[in-house]
Amino acid sequence: GVVSSAPGLRGGVRPFGFPVGGTEFPTTDAVAAPAPMMRFDGPDPAAVPELAAYLARAATAAVEHVAPTSRDVAHRLHLLAAWLEARDKPADALVPAGEAAVRLRGLAAEEPGLRSMLAETASLLARLHARLDDLDAATRTAAEAVRHLRALTALDPGEHRARLAGQLPALGELLLADDRPEAALGPLQEAVCLTADERTAVQANARRLLGLCLDELGRTADGAAQLELAAELYEGDRPGLAAERYEGGRPGLVAGVRARLKRMRAAPDGHGGGRPWLLAMVARDPEQAVAGAERRLAECRQSVESAGVPGVEEIHAYLAAQATLARAWADAGRAGDGLALASQAAELLQRYPVPDRPATIAVGMVEAALGRSLAGLGRHKEAVPHLRTAIESYEPHTGTSAAFRTELAELLILETVALSRAGCLPDAEAAAERLVGLCEGLVADGLHAPPALAGALRLQAGIRLAGRNAEGALQSVTRALELTGDGPGLPAATCLELGGLCLAELGRPEAAREKLAQGASSWVEDGRVPPDLVDVHVAAMVTLAEAGRAEDGSAAGATLWSRILGMRPLPGMDVLERLVGVLGGVTGDISDLLPALPAFTDALEREAPLSGPGLKLHAAYGRCLSGFSDTAARAGDDGTARVAAELAVRVHRNLAAASDAYRTELGLALAALAKLGPADLAVMEQAIDLLGGQPADATGDATGRPDDPLRHTGTVLVDVLNRYAARLLEDGRAVEALAYCERAADLCDELDDPGLAAATYCGLGTGLTVLSRPQAALEAITWSLAELDRAEQARAELGHAAPDRGAVVGQEPARVRAQAIRARGKVLRGFGRTQEALEHLVEALELFTRLSDTQDAAETAATIADDLLASGRAEEAAEYARTATTAYAPGTVKHALATQRLATCHLMLGRLAEAHELVEGLIPLARRHPDDLTYRAILADSLAQSSELLPLLRLDGGTEAEARAREAIAVYDEVLAAGMDAQALHTGRAGACLTLASALRMQGMAADAVQPLREAVAALERHGPGHALLVGLLSRAMLMLGDALMEAGRALEAGLVFHRATQVTRDPMSRAVAHARLGLCQEELARDDAADAALRVSAQLLHDLMVTERDGGPAELLRDVLHGRLRLMERAGRDDEAKVVRDELRRLARP
Repeated sequence: GVVSSAPGLRGGVRPFGFPVGGTEFPTTDAVAAPAPMMRFDGPDPAAVPELAAYLARAATAAVEHVAPTSRDVAHRLHLLAAWLEARDKPADALVPAGEAAVRLRGLAAEEPGLRSMLAETASLLARLHARLDDLDAATRTAAEAVRHLRALTALDPGEHRARLAGQLPALGELLLADDRPEAALGPLQEAVCLTADERTAVQANARRLLGLCLDELGRTADGAAQLELAAELYEGDRPGLAAERYEGGRPGLVAGVRARLKRMRAAPDGHGGGRPWLLAMVARDPEQAVAGAERRLAECRQSVESAGVPGVEEIHAYLAAQATLARAWADAGRAGDGLALASQAAELLQRYPVPDRPATIAVGMVEAALGRSLAGLGRHKEAVPHLRTAIESYEPHTGTSAAFRTELAELLILETVALSRAGCLPDAEAAAERLVGLCEGLVADGLHAPPALAGALRLQAGIRLAGRNAEGALQSVTRALELTGDGPGLPAATCLELGGLCLAELGRPEAAREKLAQGASSWVEDGRVPPDLVDVHVAAMVTLAEAGRAEDGSAAGATLWSRILGMRPLPGMDVLERLVGVLGGVTGDISDLLPALPAFTDALEREAPLSGPGLKLHAAYGRCLSGFSDTAARAGDDGTARVAAELAVRVHRNLAAASDAYRTELGLALAALAKLGPADLAVMEQAIDLLGGQPADATGDATGRPDDPLRHTGTVLVDVLNRYAARLLEDGRAVEALAYCERAADLCDELDDPGLAAATYCGLGTGLTVLSRPQAALEAITWSLAELDRAEQARAELGHAAPDRGAVVGQEPARVRAQAIRARGKVLRGFGRTQEALEHLVEALELFTRLSDTQDAAETAATIADDLLASGRAEEAAEYARTATTAYAPGTVKHALATQRLATCHLMLGRLAEAHELVEGLIPLARRHPDDLTYRAILADSLAQSSELLPLLRLDGGTEAEARAREAIAVYDEVLAAGMDAQALHTGRAGACLTLASALRMQGMAADAVQPLREAVAALERHGPGHALLVGLLSRAMLMLGDALMEAGRALEAGLVFHRATQVTRDPMSRAVAHARLGLCQEELARDDAADAALRVSAQLLHDLMVTERDGGPAELLRDVLHGRLRLMERAGRDDEAKVVRDELRRLARP
């Protein structure tokens, strides 16, 4: 037994509690009445968890196939797993935890109250998988726990929000451990947002993990901001903030965060670094310089090493070679390596200073290398002192060599750029003035080409414009253009753009636009824009786009905007703010901009941190995207609207994680996304949670327009609640849906918005209908229609001047009325008032058709077709079924269901060829979706129908029909085993059994047909009562079963079946057939009296039918019945009765 193998127990134990060493055999009494196991004599405490692990596995195996609906079993399995987890038995705990989760998933679908327990079990499973290093399973189960907790939080935030906030960081941490930072970002941002107003361990941990995630994604500045907040929380006075599971406790955790922060802040900032464009134009190829400098350094190293005790001259030559290579590395883009080598040279120079001329030059070389490297790393303020020292070292020697003059020019370029980027504009302008003067001399002496002077003037002009000296900047640009001309090329292009900006600043728009257009065309010819010219280039294009929009229309310049949004790197913050501001004013068709927006959003996240002014920039961009989505939605471009809305949600998630002031805007953005087609449940749940804490009629400044629906958070919340409830109804979660409908109805009482209230009560009525509460549903729908009347009256009094909020958020009154009328029709079906229900459904269909709402029209038509089929009106049902088929898009599951419905109509009407064509088209379509239960059900139904049609159309002798029927039954069993337990599946399986039996009988295998017929009869007896069509099918099944038994020579069993058939049949013809078969069966059994009684009843029923029916069916059967009675009369010698039967047969034979 499992107990006897547990280690640590003295002697061990056999089953039933008898010692291992005992020789006595247990008595019968001992086995029949086992006593509780006695306490072990001094057990080893370490053996108890081991024993529990064995028992847990055994208990799980014992209940694996028992009581799947017992919540108590699931709860105890969960407790057992939790106990084992607490005692460091994750592998053993996984067994009961997995079984508990399987059971709870099935139970929670029927009983939503168990969703909380399921979430707890899924969380436990995630922890166990994580401890066993199974990250895939851990993240999957953690995500499941989050899904359940999010749904619970939307319903009862006070009860479940804290649990959700604790589970989200766990999911994010697992995804980070699995090297999936992109997937981890969303859960971590949501966790921070949920706990933004708290100072708890969960908030600190969420911010810590979010900081690490952002750093992994290359958003170092935003990550550092989150880590700083986490460190402040951990360093607070509250002792509960630190998590005990971290090594070193609270101090160790704080130290780890601070160490990571230090590394992040020490990392080089690539933005603003790199080689200035003017330096690249005047200096030689850096790769050649690197190769020469490396050779020179190797030579100097060899000289120092061979000298034994090197002298000062050798040392200075060596450090000069180091400085030369450091400078070359910096110019070649290896500024970090250059700084390290230059620092070594500086340290060597401090150890061996000599105040003579070579030493002064050496100082200049080392300082120049340090300045170049720091500037290349973007550390401009640190670079300025080193560059100035180098300039001072080189200036006395400019008259001795042209090389000193060109080197001095390069250092002045670097100093000017560094001062400009450090914000020291007066000093930068002075340095630019010196640079221009030096370049004039170099050009005059032939040491530099004129474009070098033009570049210096362009640099001077940029500094002047930044200092608001547009006139002086224009003068410099004009001089530069005199040197370069207006042709293509980098200096000319950037000078033209800067000149255009100067003219725009001076109030000369026409001249500015001409210059800007020339500059833009020059860039197109020249190619990529250097990083340090991007600011001016983007500002110029934005100015050009703004001017074009004012002249040509709001949608003009889409190509230009695509170029602007695709520019990398991004410009500085001032230019970005202007770019986003102008972009927000773009209206009309934005589909051409759509491809550039996701990449621009990525770049904005990486290059424009949310800290400081970046917060307002991102907020403006988020509102811009929301405006784009709203514009596209109003124009009917749902695809563009959805992409823009998803980007808006992404931006607002970043904002809400950085500042809780943007939580409401995030909720509004999520609500806007939920309106655009099928939304993820998580989107609506988060919107409900974020907006649920707002006042009922709170207003937010989403776009600033007073008629904007996003200004009314209460209205938006009700709309999201309605959509969420509708989605839950579609997913079969009617109980939960009703709770949200009731919450929305309560909010409507506060909002006093009749249009919105009408839509809400319509949804409430639909939910009550699904839950079989027809009276309450009818009251809700009546209230909905009354609110619609009130809304129409209010609009009439206002003269249509102000649309109600319900219409604004997408609940058009006409559509709501159609939905309410359809819901009333469905309610009346529940009351059995079929004709009234049909009238309402037809009216709803007409309204949906006038609204061009093809989806709702198709669903309503399908409902009408089903009702007409159920009442036997197949001809009318076919028209509505065809309407539903044409409305749905081909290739969708709804189109497949509608096609199958139409095939059923054709079958009932006897249009076998049309039905066969439709069914044969459905079978390969359904086979392409093996994992979709709905498609599997369609496949089973289609195979069953095909099995019936093939023999009827004489396309098969029974072999193929048998194969298809067997496959249909197998697919039905598969779908039922997967938990899809609808009545239609059971009755469909019964129909497949009937077609299988028919195919077997066609092949002379009547005995084999008995078993499927028995299964069909059992299913139809269970599900048929109260359904006219199914009762008729049951009659047919019983008659087929009796016939099969007769053919198999089992007349006694057949008699019992036929007798039962006479009791369950309702229509006269079927009863007549059943009595006739019973009579013939009794004749076979030599029970002549019973046979005559049955045949007499059948004959009377057929006589009655011949009065009302003119076809030959009753007459043919009546002749057979009379011949049977005649045989009985003649055999019994009842000649008088036999004469009467012969006379009747002669009358039937007359034409």
